[in-house]
Amino acid sequence: MSKPLIARAVDVGYGNTKYTTGHLPTDDGDASSNEFCEMFPSLTPTALPNDLSATLGQSRDTVRIDLEGGERFEVGREVRLVLGGGAHDRTLDENFCLSSRYLALVLGALSYMQVDEVDCLVLGLPLTTYQSKREALENYIAGVHRLNDKTVKIQKVSVVPQPMGGFYDYVIQHDMLDAMEHEKNLIIDPGYYTLDWVTSEGTRPIDARSAAVNDSGASTILAELRAAIEHDMQKDPGDISRIDEAIRLKRPLKVHGQPVDLAKYTPLITQLADSAVNKLISGARGVADIDNVIVVGGATHLYLDAIKARFPHHQVHVGQHPVFANVRGFQMLGEAWLKKNA
Repeated sequence: MSKPLIARAVDVGYGNTKYTTGHLPTDDGDASSNEFCEMFPSLTPTALPNDLSATLGQSRDTVRIDLEGGERFEVGREVRLVLGGGAHDRTLDENFCLSSRYLALVLGALSYMQVDEVDCLVLGLPLTTYQSKREALENYIAGVHRLNDKTVKIQKVSVVPQPMGGFYDYVIQHDMLDAMEHEKNLIIDPGYYTLDWVTSEGTRPIDARSAAVNDSGASTILAELRAAIEHDMQKDPGDISRIDEAIRLKRPLKVHGQPVDLAKYTPLITQLADSAVNKLISGARGVADIDNVIVVGGATHLYLDAIKARFPHHQVHVGQHPVFANVRGFQMLGEAWLKKNA
């Protein structure tokens, strides 16, 4: 009896690395659930020689990645315990996808999946690098990789534009057949570093109306927000990831023990997001013929108010758990590829 074919997906963002842990449910389950998706920060510090928490029986929830050439990284859910406080080493670079740090994040995700072989692995790239890096990335990740005391084999790698993952996720979950067949769709994907958008007719992207802009993602907004908080409190508020998590998870934020009224900064966030949306509307060459506006991606919480204000006559669609929208869509595309090519 032949073994079942395996599709998996990894969405390596500048902020977080999202990945699937199994095939999505079909008829009798909720494929929009985040039950089959997990993530960890896209941070790749040099692996430490020791783990002090292990002496207490609580080893860090991280993965050590030893690459050919001698580079040693530690990645995973508790990677911030390796970094300690202060600024974190996120890589904001267009060549990131072909770097050893990117590979370490993919291998870390594969380690958490606990698979020895993947028949189709789907990855995504922002529109700023999709055309120029897609083929090189597919070749870079495909093949056999060493992962500590075992190997993992990637038979096929498929790289798709990141926003299209979120598009498939939303329209399939909501039975939007018209959107998939002939309507014009604007898919907006606010990421950590880039703001991406795809204009499509059905499932076919319209290249001339799809693009992305660097330095218009969440990191830019959060850096400005951090500066405003520091000015008001006359204290260093720490890394922007603390601010982001407080907003996204609706948790209180304290700086040097003092609570921060984040609601006070909502107008600033909306103003900065609106500036980025201006670039999007220009790049999409107008919105008069757009039937559906779909927002996906991990920074949706920072951009949604600005997007709704700029599309007052559209229903702005936002799926459940938007941080996982792209990777769920990638998984759907991988499973569809297996059915077609099995």
